[in-house]
Amino acid sequence: MCPRCGEERTRHILDGQDHLHATGFHASVVECSRCGLWFQSPRLPRARHGELYPPEYAPHGQAATAARALHPAVRGYLARHRGYGHLAANAGRSPLFDPIIGWRAGTQLIPEYVRGGRILDIGCGSGGMLRLLRALGWSDLHGIEPDPAAAAIARSTGADVRQGTVEEILPAYPAAHFDAIVASMVIEHVADPYAVIREVARTLRPGGELLLSTVTRDSMEAAFFGEYWAGFDFPRHMTFFRNEDIRALLAGRFDRIRRFPQLGPIDWIRSASWRGHPIDRLITRLGRRAMLGPAIAAALVGRSTRVSLRARRLRVG
Repeated sequence: MCPRCGEERTRHILDGQDHLHATGFHASVVECSRCGLWFQSPRLPRARHGELYPPEYAPHGQAATAARALHPAVRGYLARHRGYGHLAANAGRSPLFDPIIGWRAGTQLIPEYVRGGRILDIGCGSGGMLRLLRALGWSDLHGIEPDPAAAAIARSTGADVRQGTVEEILPAYPAAHFDAIVASMVIEHVADPYAVIREVARTLRPGGELLLSTVTRDSMEAAFFGEYWAGFDFPRHMTFFRNEDIRALLAGRFDRIRRFPQLGPIDWIRSASWRGHPIDRLITRLGRRAMLGPAIAAALVGRSTRVSLRARRLRVG
């Protein structure tokens, strides 16, 4: 059944396999006959989702835990535009590059600061974002992470990290509990992202901020690489969004939605390495620096694979 509209009729699109970690899993993608959403069908039972993430899965490792240092110009931007006045010391003073820094802060899902606020990181992995948030001045930190080892590492941030799936954990929080919720590359991993976003809206206070990133299949990379597009990431990704599907995801619960296309040269490199055509071998030899140009072009026309969004919980509805 389609997680967006509930339609049961579907059309088979393609089959794929796990190119990233060679787990041996295969997946089939279908298209909803009513709304056009693409999703995995059949889906692996939730109890077996842990098998999709081997120990070398990057977001779960120790290497992902380091807090990112903030350039003085970034500190200055956050102090001027995102409520981080406490970062003004040793911050850059010139607003000349604020548009570029604002885009970068948007792609990195840095929330507007709420003094004494409570923030949740869904799919927090081993705690990289939690460490950054603490460095930015957030103290009431919470996380949800299904992988036990990654959750244990994330708890070293001092955050209240609950181990389990977002579908299991999020409904246990009270309504209007959080001032901000971060969900970085999460919703494509869940079987029913629309149900998850309903819960996100319920647990956000009115006016609270959602910071979300995901991958979109109406991207330049997806059109170029087809079934070898890295955004499929079979079998871990369960839903494959167009930009209009994401608009439907947020409709009726969020407003003040801003979209930030990400630069993703790695998506070109990874897709090329999986397909292996002669032009792909050239792409992989050229490397990330050479593919920055196509990545920028895709972002400028709004057709990058990766996209970040920030939105406000409606105060009514």
